[in-house]
Amino acid sequence: MKAFLIGMMVFVACLTAKAQDADFVIEGEEGKAIALSVEGFADHERSRLSVSKTSGDADDYEISDFVDGRISFLFHSANEYMFDFWEDLDGCRLNTKVRFIIQKDITLYVPNIFTPDGDGINDQFHIKYDIRPKSFSIVIYNREGKKMFSSGNPDFRWDGSRCTPGVYSYVINYESLGRQKNMSGYITLVDRR
Repeated sequence: MKAFLIGMMVFVACLTAKAQDADFVIEGEEGKAIALSVEGFADHERSRLSVSKTSGDADDYEISDFVDGRISFLFHSANEYMFDFWEDLDGCRLNTKVRFIIQKDITLYVPNIFTPDGDGINDQFHIKYDIRPKSFSIVIYNREGKKMFSSGNPDFRWDGSRCTPGVYSYVINYESLGRQKNMSGYITLVDRR
C-alpha cells in the first residue's frame, strides 16, 4: 500500500488512477495553478516528503514547498511531466508517480474595426485563433439587438452587406479544454466610401 495518497485538487479538470506508468494522471491548464493535498503519512514526526521531476521540460514550471501537507504546481507551457512523490521514513522509501498533462487554452484574436470598401485590405470581419475550436458559434447584432449575422464556422467571413456603418455587438461561444466558453465585444463597420 502506498504511504500517501494524492487528495484534494484545485483548478484541475480530472484525476484518473493507474494510467500507464503513473499512479495518477492530472490534467491541467497552462498558466493555472494546480494545488494538491498529500495525506496519510506513516509518521508525521519522522518521515520526510519530497517531490522530484523525472521527465518533461526542465525550465517551464514552478513548484512550491510542502506547507501543511499541500504543494502547488504552475506550468508555463503545454507539455507532459512526470513527478515522483516519495516519503522517506528512516531510510525506507515509498513513492507515487504523478503524470501532469498540461494543455493550452485557445486564444481568439478578434479585431474591433473593419472597412468593407473593396480595396482588398480589411474588407471582412473575421477572427483568428491559435488552436481551432471544436465547437464554435458567433452572432452579430445591431444597436437595436436585431441579429444581423450568425455562423457556426470558426473560419467565417462577414462583409457587413446590407448593414449601415456603425458599431455592432457580437457574442462568440466556443469549446476549449472540454469546457464551453464565451466572449463578447464590439466591432465597428466603417463607412464604405
